[in-house]
Amino acid sequence: MAGNDYNADDIEALTPRQHLLKRLSLTLGKEGTDPNYGYSLQKNVAVREILDNAMDEIRGGYGTKVRVHMYADEHIEIQDSGRGIPTDVNHKTHESGIFMAMGRLQSGGKFGTTKSYSSGLNGLGGGASVQVSKRADIIVFRNGKRYELSFKDGEPGFFDGDDENSPFKSLKDMGKDKSYLKISKDTRKASEKKGYETGTIVRLWLNPDVFTCKKPFDDRDIIDRTKFTAFLVPKLEAEVTDDRWIIDGKPYHEVFHYPEGIISMCDYLAPSNNRLTDIQLIETTGHYTEEAPVLNNETGAVVIKPVERDVPIQVAFVYNTDENYRMNSFVNTIHTKFGGVHVKAFEQAFVKAFNDKILTMRGKIQKDHTPPIIDDYRLGLTVVLSIQQSEPTFSSQSKEELSGSENQKAIRNSLIDAFNAYIANSKNKNAVDAICNKVAEESRIRQSEKAARDAQRKASIASRSTTMPSKLVDCKFINDDKSELHICEGDSALGGLKSARDARYQALLPIRGKIINARKSSMEKVLENEEVQSIITCLGAGIGDTFDIDKMRYGKVIIDTDADADGLAISNLLLVLFWALFRPVIEHGRLYVSYPPLFEIVMKGSDKIMYALDEAELKEIETKLAAKGLEPGKGYDINRDKGLGSMQPEDARFTLMNPETRVLRVLTMEDVEPADRMLELALGKESSTRQQWISDNFDNIDDNMMDY
Repeated sequence: MAGNDYNADDIEALTPRQHLLKRLSLTLGKEGTDPNYGYSLQKNVAVREILDNAMDEIRGGYGTKVRVHMYADEHIEIQDSGRGIPTDVNHKTHESGIFMAMGRLQSGGKFGTTKSYSSGLNGLGGGASVQVSKRADIIVFRNGKRYELSFKDGEPGFFDGDDENSPFKSLKDMGKDKSYLKISKDTRKASEKKGYETGTIVRLWLNPDVFTCKKPFDDRDIIDRTKFTAFLVPKLEAEVTDDRWIIDGKPYHEVFHYPEGIISMCDYLAPSNNRLTDIQLIETTGHYTEEAPVLNNETGAVVIKPVERDVPIQVAFVYNTDENYRMNSFVNTIHTKFGGVHVKAFEQAFVKAFNDKILTMRGKIQKDHTPPIIDDYRLGLTVVLSIQQSEPTFSSQSKEELSGSENQKAIRNSLIDAFNAYIANSKNKNAVDAICNKVAEESRIRQSEKAARDAQRKASIASRSTTMPSKLVDCKFINDDKSELHICEGDSALGGLKSARDARYQALLPIRGKIINARKSSMEKVLENEEVQSIITCLGAGIGDTFDIDKMRYGKVIIDTDADADGLAISNLLLVLFWALFRPVIEHGRLYVSYPPLFEIVMKGSDKIMYALDEAELKEIETKLAAKGLEPGKGYDINRDKGLGSMQPEDARFTLMNPETRVLRVLTMEDVEPADRMLELALGKESSTRQQWISDNFDNIDDNMMDY
């Protein structure tokens, strides 16, 4: 059987370098899949690991300067002014400190501490970068001396020349062990030594043959990382030269130094115009305890024990009037592009603290609205969030997203306390009020727009419905130019009009009382109104921008109301409603208002009836009858109309339904403004204006309302 051939020779033992290259994504992360990105993500990580090591020295309080030089042939040199990698011999391994730090995988100086806030703690970064390089030079300045060791494909030794293809002799070929370093006097000029008396230089020529992606590392990414670190470490002075980026015929060169730290970064990231507040700074420290493996330096044992963690936190933030959310988060100066638990903790704390404040501010939250959510807070917010954490856990080796649960709780709770203290400080009142006002307004807009969309969705469904409102008395021929929808005032009016109508072309829709004021009410309230829903369904042509006049079920819409102030108010409310929801009906001249007569003149001894629209027309008729010798009470009687509900069918047919005898007025664009003014006077918020008008016009209020 084939299984019997399985033996020890089938088991492969890879060297650490072979394993690294075989599973490169485990250490340097995965390559990107974006074809438009012209760089190798893995090469970026390999370079950043060396840069992070240099930055860690400065963050640890050793030196203040870092120098980065990216050359045209794509090799890179990074120098720091720190202590310099140890150059003595390790008594356990009998290897030099340089070899242990840069030539070994799984080695480093940060395993035995739980208080380090380093960018790299797994001992793979710097060593891995050397292993994936055709050539790596390590130069250390300590004690007035220069210490050197180079690597070719991870093998220690020395090159005879200045490029990656120079002849190379390994320590093994030289008959030297791994404790050997080339040591010479530091003969640099004073100008070269200035600021860099001690420290480390690392030069890398990455080996393109070990990477699946043949694109170069991203020099702009390295520049941004250096610049951001300078923001995060105020004492750092970082100098960058990029021979690959030519500006005005010269290589890019810049020095980054920001003594004000993340305040300067926030200022750099946020638009300077239309800021609602000055940049705000919050500093605090979170605390938590977790079970973690700890290395005993004396015994070499790794034991699981409770470890207390401190998480220093800095937050700088500012609000602008725009809608962009600019969140830049960092862990031990590493830019976590995809955020992580520290960003979630910040957002949770920010919402909790400021919502508690907003809920105490009168009028900020409408009765039918819920408190603001994170989406409301993000609009216009720029944040720089920087935390320091011992032994952080990331979602991948590229360190772009922070993981963890206990750290998230600690950061959130600490920030809640810090934000509460910030809000309670009277010195911050103006900034707090500005933030609360903006967020409350964004919340109101979001919830109102959502409610409007929901209501509009219902209205859209209603407009497409084939089931007409139960109170609609429809006509036989719809979608005909001769067809009419009469919107009448109440069920009482419906009775008389129903008997008077031409059932072939005239449909009736009664509405109850004064319909909702589309000028004062929110759109969602308007669209939720039952009477409005009925009109939408009857017209069947949509609403607002989606209204299609060609799909309207009737040739015209006629408003039939009593000839009094209430009737006029209803007409105006309907006019404003059509302006808001069905504007094309007005624009195409298809909205009318009927004019039922106020008076009936019944001739005695005859069936003849005359109608007067108003007092003026009644006087004209009386004048003509007087010329014939007829007087009121003797030759004729005058009846004041009590409304559509009391009309006899024959009167309604003659005055409202018969196209030959009725009086209609087409409502036009010019009618909207006076209707709007009347609604503002009658129903607006300015009661003093309304009281003055009533006082001035009390004696003839009906006539004045009709004239308005």
